Amino acid sequence: MGVTLGALCIGGVITRGNLAPPEGSLIETATFNGSIGMFVLTLAALLPGVGWTRRGVAAGRVLMVGAIVYAYGIETIQAFRGLDPRFSRSP
Repeated sequence: MGVTLGALCIGGVITRGNLAPPEGSLIETATFNGSIGMFVLTLAALLPGVGWTRRGVAAGRVLMVGAIVYAYGIETIQAFRGLDPRFSRSP
């Protein structure tokens, strides 16, 4: 999902340019989406060694998927709207 959203943002850079006025940066959004994708792959690799119960793994997975989908949505949508979702200086 992160690679796909990153590619979407790079496509936006190609068609619209890097900046979405007044302060949205599609390159920063693409790198954010890619880095979250790498984070998820790292978690998936480390999860078998955690030692949680099946119920704990399921609960952790549900919470993490919810948080990641929310982060992807906020970052990508706000950047295309022209806002910096993390450090906005726009009124």
